[in-house]
This record gives sequence, C-alpha cells and structure tokens, in this order.
Amino acid sequence: MFSKPFRVKSNTMMRNSDKRKLRSRLEGTYGRSFSQVADELLPLKSEITSVAIVLHRGDVTDLFCVDGNPMFFESQPEQVLLPTVYALWKCPALTPAWLTGSFVVAKLQGGADLMLPGVICPVRSTDAGLGEFGRFSPRSVATPENAASVGVGMTAISSSTVAEQLSSGFGLRGKGLLMRHTVLDHLWLYGCKTQRPNIDFSQLFDSDAGAAKVADPAGGSEEATAVACASDASESLDAVTASTAESVGDSDGQVSASADAVDSLQTSLAATNIASDAEEENSPAESMDDLLERCFLLALGCRLKKADLPVLTSNFYRTYMQSCSPADRSLDIKHSSFKKLSRFLAAMTSKFGCISVKETSKGVDSLVSVEWTHPAIREAKARGASELPSADEGGASAESEPVPAFSLFLSPSVDLLPIFTPCGHGKDALLTDNDVKQAVTRYVRDNELVSAHDRSSVHLNDALSRALRTKGQPAPTVLKWDALMRGVKGKMLPRHQIVSASGITMVHKGNLQQVVISTALRTGNKTVTLVDNVEVYGVEAKDLAERMQHVMASSASVQNKGTKGKADRQVLIQGHAVAAVSSMLQDHYRIPQQAIVVQQGKGKKPGGKGKK
Repeated sequence: MFSKPFRVKSNTMMRNSDKRKLRSRLEGTYGRSFSQVADELLPLKSEITSVAIVLHRGDVTDLFCVDGNPMFFESQPEQVLLPTVYALWKCPALTPAWLTGSFVVAKLQGGADLMLPGVICPVRSTDAGLGEFGRFSPRSVATPENAASVGVGMTAISSSTVAEQLSSGFGLRGKGLLMRHTVLDHLWLYGCKTQRPNIDFSQLFDSDAGAAKVADPAGGSEEATAVACASDASESLDAVTASTAESVGDSDGQVSASADAVDSLQTSLAATNIASDAEEENSPAESMDDLLERCFLLALGCRLKKADLPVLTSNFYRTYMQSCSPADRSLDIKHSSFKKLSRFLAAMTSKFGCISVKETSKGVDSLVSVEWTHPAIREAKARGASELPSADEGGASAESEPVPAFSLFLSPSVDLLPIFTPCGHGKDALLTDNDVKQAVTRYVRDNELVSAHDRSSVHLNDALSRALRTKGQPAPTVLKWDALMRGVKGKMLPRHQIVSASGITMVHKGNLQQVVISTALRTGNKTVTLVDNVEVYGVEAKDLAERMQHVMASSASVQNKGTKGKADRQVLIQGHAVAAVSSMLQDHYRIPQQAIVVQQGKGKKPGGKGKK
C-alpha cells in the first residue's frame, strides 16, 4: 500500500468520543490483545489525529496518529484496522507473528507479498505451527533473530487451506500474507523514522510454554508458534523423526517430505547451537558494553564539537553516540550491564577521566567539558574515518544531501471542467502552465473558435464565456490568445507540491507559503522568536523545537495558533534566535533561503535595545 508516495487529504484532531469509538473498533478486531495495551497505544490524553490520505492508486484510506506518529491504518480493500510497525514495536504481541528469513525482508520492502515457502515455523501434522486463522486475518512478520516486526499484512488463505496442502504431501505453496506495510516504506517515513529495535523473544513468551497466547481476530485464540524457540524446534524434530520411522511402509512421497523436514530442522538446530555458543563466549551485555564504549569515544573524537557544549547527556547519547553505531547493530543502553545512561557516563568518567558531567538543574545532567587531548579521544579520532558509518554507508555530505523540491500547479475549477475534461483532466488534476496551454489550445481548435479574419483572436462559446465571466461585468465574446490564457489561469485553483528531503510528497491547496521567522515581546518584556509554516515543508515542529532548545540553551515549545490542528502549529523559542533558526532551516533541513522570510517585530536583539 505504501511502497509509493501518498498525499495527505485532511488532518483532523479527534475528540474524546471519537477516540473511544476507535478503541472499541480495535477491541472488536484484536480482543484482549488490544485491551491490555490500549492505554499505551492510544492514550486518551495524547493528541490523536485522523489523517485521510490518497494512495498512489487513487484509493482513500485513514491513518490514526498519536502525537504525529502513525499507530494504525485502515487496510485497503479489506477495510480492517492494522497496526503500524511503530505500534508493534511497542506491543509486539498485538498480532500473531510469522517468521521469515532476513534475506526475504528486502523483497517485502520492494512490494512483494510473503509466500508460504518463505515462512519459517515448527513442523506440525495439521497446521505447520501457524494455528487456526481465517482468510484476511492480521499477521505481523518478524525474523528469527529479532522479534521486532518488519511488516504487517493480511492472510491470503485460511488454516484449512494450509491443512489441505500439508495432507497432499507436497508442502506449503502459494501466497501466505498480502503485505500492507513494511519498515522503510512511505508510511514509516511519515512517522518518527526510528530504526527497528532489537527485541528478544524471551521478553515476550513464557519460558515453559515457549509461546504466548494472543487473540486471533478471526475468532478464538492460538499459540504464536511461528516465533517458537530452539526447544520447540527440538521437540518438533523428535516428532518428525518418530513419524518417519513409523511411516516406513507408507508412500515414498510422505517419507521424502518427512526427511526434508528433518533436514530443515537439523539445520535450524545447528544454527541455534552455534549462536548459543557464540553468546556463551561473549554475552549480549558484554557485547553492548563494548559497543557503548566504542561509540562514546568516537562521538567525542569525531562528532562532538566545542561549540556544542554544554549538551544534555540524553542528547549526547541520542544525537552523537547513536550516530556512531554500525548500520547492522542497534545501540541500546538497556541491553548493557549499566542499564542507565548516568551509570554508564559515571563509569566512563572513572575509567578515562576525559569528561565532566554536572547536574545543571534538578534531575537534568549535562556534559559540560571534554579533555580533547586525551589519548583515548585522539586514538578514536584517528580511526573514525574508517569506522564511522558516514561516507561509506550512505551518509552523504552536505552538498549531496537531498534538498526539498517545490512545484506550483493549477487545478481546474468546476466552471472550467468542460474545457479540461476532453484532455482527461479532472478537478483534482495538477497541471503546469504548459498543460493548461495545451488543453485550452486543443479545446479552441476542436470547437473551431479561432477567428477566421484574425488568427490571434478567439470567439468565446457559452462554456468559455460562462467560465471567464466576472461579476458585475458583461461576459466577454472575443479575446486575444494571451488574454484568454490569463483569464483561464486566473479562474483556476492554485496548488503546490512539496517533496521533502526524506522523499515524502505532499500536495497542498493554495499558493506556497514561506517559512516566517518573527520576534515578539511576552510578559515581563521578554523576547521570543516565533517560527511559522515549517510543517508545510515536511519539518516536524517538535523536532525543530528540540534542536533549537539545544542550540540556544533555552526553552522552546510548540503551540497551536488556531483550530487547524497540526498544520497550524507554531514554534516558540525564548530569546532572539532569528539567525540561529534561519541557519538551522537552511543547513540541517535544507530549506532554500528564498523560502524563508524574516519579519523583525518587537523584541530585543542580543546586545541591543528593543523597539518601544
């Protein structure tokens, strides 16, 4: 559904009554699985919006976002509410999971459906470990090494079809899941763009049972055996071996199928044993500790600058340390022996003595100074060029970073539809000036409206006269070509399209608005900087506020100017930050200078006096 860009049609804030209706609908679909996590996924006190979007095929569907992050969407054409990967990462047991190999994930991200031969599951005599399910039942997709979902879809068949295929002796075949959403698609890009976390299966399932009970939307409950651990595979191997011995007198096809299953499970167990031995040699906590220390030194040597100090320890970890993590590993302090960032920084201070951390306010720690000449930092800086995932792993330089693209279009009004319909343009068509010229020229020539005496003049028929008439003035009958073109364009509806730096395409009504940076005075004669219209260019207002709070070392917040919801949000920064905001928008968000306008209002400039 989201392998190609979509456009936002409307964005509406949901009332409490609408939130309760949405909850009831999800409880009817997912039962207890959703009821137990409803407050975590859809908190009533959060800002929940209903976003109507138009898919690339022209279908209209709804997204349900919590604080701007999509959590659920309506699958088309089934019209079933499905969770996004962001929701499944919070509550992995919301839907039953089917496992597939890591090499298959790239195919799914390219728009392919999940085929049954690609599903990894314990072997069972009747259902292959997939449990009871009906057609078009929601299922998530994960990989054997990580329980975090990589996508979500709808079952293409029912469990009865699986049983029939197994009884035939030819194994599973055909489509298993109709994929509706995957990591890195345009729905994922519409959210906060967080990377896939690393979730251990032991955190989700009881060690005795090896699987969790989850509610099946098609009715009843089933074991999520698709995510069974190595002990389940061992039991399945014994069962298959026994059945193979008993079926010596059976047909060759059945024996061959059982033998193939034994070989497959033996391979799976061998891989599991190898992984277990590796973990015994180097436990996950020790491995994460080493990765944290490595990223800590690289962040100090290659990422952090003197001008960035002081920096909040949380920002240092999130912005500087995590950017030094390899592409194939996720940095997570909770999976280390330290568990907390404060303990880790205290250990690094004790071991190296190259940083100074102070409590700048109650409960808030900041990194205030760094000993840049420390040997460990110098060594990290020397090896940073080869270890950092910047140039070699897709981190483009400032010159090669994608820049937002802006395009202006015109859409026909209702009165102009008779002119543009013959060319296949409807009321939602986005037309360039050249498209308008071609459509008008074709209409005039097809209806033979060019003057026989003056080829530069056009006789207007009833449709053109009605479309170009002005209130209080007589309808024109003859116009020059340039006047006709100006008149038609003047009656059309302006539209603008923005392709953000992340690749998201957004189409908005009206003319393109500029980012407005202004200053004002607040209570106590304090200067504040106001930033408007940033979200028109695909910039999250909350993200800009957090970055400016770090740069200016002052308070920054997001507020609603009116009743238009998220599209009408304004960033407020304490102090005079016009130059800093302009630099941030151009350097980090790649918004061109001509799209930014500064309106100097009342307020004190740094080192100067404000207007009175």
